[in-house]
Amino acid sequence: MPPDPQLAKVDALLSKGALEEANRLLEGMLQAAPAGRDLLIRLADIALVGKRPVAALAYADRLVELDHADNDALFYKAKAELACGNTAAALDLTNALDQRLASRTAPFLLLKGKILAAMDDYQSAGQAFEAALAADSHYAQAYEGLDHVLYRQGDLQQAQAVWKRHTAQTPDSPIAWTKLAEVLSALGETDEAQVCLERAAALDPGNPGTWHALGHVYSECWKFEKAESCLQRAIELDPRREGCKSLLGLIRNELGDTRGALAALNPPGGTGMSFSRCLYHALLLPQIYESREDLYRWRERYSGGLAAMHAALESSSPGPEEVFNLSQTNFLLAYQGRDDLLLHREYARLLRRLIARTRPDLVERDRPSARRGGRIRVAFVSSYFRECTVGHYFRSWIGSLDPSRFESVVIYTGNQPDATTRAITASAENFIIQRGGALKVATTILELQPDILIYPEIGMQSTNCVLANMRLAPVQCAAWGHPVTTGSDLVDYYFTCSRMEPPGSPGHYAESLLELPGLGTKYALPSPVVHKLAPEAFSLPSDRHLYVCPQSLFKIHPDNDRLYLEILAADDKAVIVFFQSEYRRVTQSFLDRIMRAMADRGMPPRNQIKFLPRLSPVLFRSVLALADAVLDTVHWSGGNTSLDALSAGATVVTLPGAFMRGRQSKAMLEILGVPELIADNSEDYVAIALRLAADAQYREAIRQRILANREELFGRSEPLHALALHLERIHASTQ
Repeated sequence: MPPDPQLAKVDALLSKGALEEANRLLEGMLQAAPAGRDLLIRLADIALVGKRPVAALAYADRLVELDHADNDALFYKAKAELACGNTAAALDLTNALDQRLASRTAPFLLLKGKILAAMDDYQSAGQAFEAALAADSHYAQAYEGLDHVLYRQGDLQQAQAVWKRHTAQTPDSPIAWTKLAEVLSALGETDEAQVCLERAAALDPGNPGTWHALGHVYSECWKFEKAESCLQRAIELDPRREGCKSLLGLIRNELGDTRGALAALNPPGGTGMSFSRCLYHALLLPQIYESREDLYRWRERYSGGLAAMHAALESSSPGPEEVFNLSQTNFLLAYQGRDDLLLHREYARLLRRLIARTRPDLVERDRPSARRGGRIRVAFVSSYFRECTVGHYFRSWIGSLDPSRFESVVIYTGNQPDATTRAITASAENFIIQRGGALKVATTILELQPDILIYPEIGMQSTNCVLANMRLAPVQCAAWGHPVTTGSDLVDYYFTCSRMEPPGSPGHYAESLLELPGLGTKYALPSPVVHKLAPEAFSLPSDRHLYVCPQSLFKIHPDNDRLYLEILAADDKAVIVFFQSEYRRVTQSFLDRIMRAMADRGMPPRNQIKFLPRLSPVLFRSVLALADAVLDTVHWSGGNTSLDALSAGATVVTLPGAFMRGRQSKAMLEILGVPELIADNSEDYVAIALRLAADAQYREAIRQRILANREELFGRSEPLHALALHLERIHASTQ
């Protein structure tokens, strides 16, 4: 029998994705042939693809009426019943089919697996999907079904194995590589996820979703130049991708391209912007300020933007997907050197309003009841439990808790676990990797029912900013991994270091302070501390005075510039050494600011400013050991950087600020018994630095005192004992 030319035309339309046109043609044909089996099957398919389950069920019922013994009719009716949510009816139909089929095909087994998964019978569903793959090892939908049930069971390792099997069998499938990347990313293995997405993009370069996903993974790994390129490609392919535009703006700002960031977030003539993109635009702060006056202008813009977003929320309705995946933080605000309490309170209030729109139960102020009896369950949540300041500072907290009194749980929301992550994993009773947005993390926390919830840092990463404005435990605490208040009414306590706080410090926080002695942690002395190298090993002059500023460039407030210029003006042999940003624009913007300041002072350039690349920890400390003076920054003092310097015996000069974040080095120097390195004012700061550079004997005497007293600073257990006492006391207050 020759093929029907009309059906051939329909099939051609379907192959092109022209579903509506194909549907119209089929409906016309059905009027002429109401008993057309092939027509009804195609119409049911189109209805299912178009998410019109009721229509699909009507077509399937007509198929069954034509022939009750038609297995295809029962198959389509089962699919339609499932799409309508009638899982019991769908299962009855597949069970009936199971008795009638001579052999179970992969599509039938796929359908049965989907029905069982919808009924939360994940074990049986997984068996059905595996059977489908046994029937057809290249059946992509069966892999997706198996992936779904493994995700629901929390077995990401097995899901990873499933997609690795699929990519091995069908290496030319971009979907398989994308799915494998999703699982790897959920496990925190973002380096491997990058490789998979690069493969997917090469196989299907016209897919904007792949470029978007690759840009996102690159951004998580701080590969912002690559991320920018991928996101631009995604937007070229699909200009409507709102998430791409938001992420592109944030990435350009990380690269130091503030103007480009603003343009991406709010292009000329841009309309229909999401609430989150408006928020990112309103609260954007640059990496480097041109001057103190420029800083004040940006701060005023931020304050006005925050008020505008509160007003905009009155007429906006961002959904849960947008709210719980916000990428905004107040990270750069803390480096302005001002009292940020009111701004943090207002931002926290905005987040609570957003959360309350979709999940009001998560912002209820009443504390949930604490568990009665047994050990105190303490949960630590961070994306920075790795080789970084937070990992160095707080790993000892987790490992020090007495297991007879405490149960320590770690929820790691970061990526690329390293040696520090593995050490923390070994010291915790329960270590959970939970990625994928604030709501998923919150759900995990609620399931764990911690007595005390501790965020070692809030403000460095967006997930913790959102979580801090939910009530997830009877007691919720923050610590000084990012030393500034959270502003949240739902964070009860803030762990701080008593020696680092100025008089009147409780007025700087929305939380109640819990003070710890010393460094507040048991910080191990690095090993090896340094390699003994000459200045020439770092392309530094050996016949000049080396003043080294170890801070990241974005942390250097414009008020520091005058101190540098005073040193250069007073010491003809001075060379001030900075460390480059990873991103060229950031370094150039900082250098431009310094050069403008020098020009304003009439100081010609003569190689007084040097930049070193980013170095390994031991080489970084080796440079600091070569310094005649290490220049701590005002308003934001060194934490980990000062500890690196002092571990090497370097002489750190500091001028304490008005807030804890500007007084960490002061506390360290007091503990080490070298208060003469603590300046009273700007003039004193310059004088101390100049004397250290000019008087080698004086500098060496102080250096020897630092080295002799290091045990007073490093490896101290007193803060950990105080931590345990605080935890027991605040837990008792909830009983």
